[in-house]
Amino acid sequence: MDDKKEVNYVHIGVRGGPTYLDSKKFSGLEETLFECMTMNSRVYSEETRLKVTTETRSTIRANTYREGSVLSLGTTDAFLYKALPVFLDGFMHPMLKSSMYNSIVACAKADILSEALPYIQQFR
Repeated sequence: MDDKKEVNYVHIGVRGGPTYLDSKKFSGLEETLFECMTMNSRVYSEETRLKVTTETRSTIRANTYREGSVLSLGTTDAFLYKALPVFLDGFMHPMLKSSMYNSIVACAKADILSEALPYIQQFR
């Protein structure tokens, strides 16, 4: 097997989730933060991150679970050292632009509406 094509995964797991952020006041906060980590950071703009992940065929994903959240990088050996700084800067220095905030809020409202719609239609 060609060493340069071996796929690597790097995961950063953080204890948290609804177990630790039980208040409705903080509902969705952790998921939003981890999503921001995949999009923008202090050093790497959204455009630069997209360029690097496209050129390196890498993926940066966030998942939130009941006990915490995980930020993951998937890439090949050949591109690990090019993709890793982008991944780590997203974790260490996430940035939330107002346009991203507005997009996240719009998505959250759409999710709430799509879940509530079947119940609302029952009363028509």
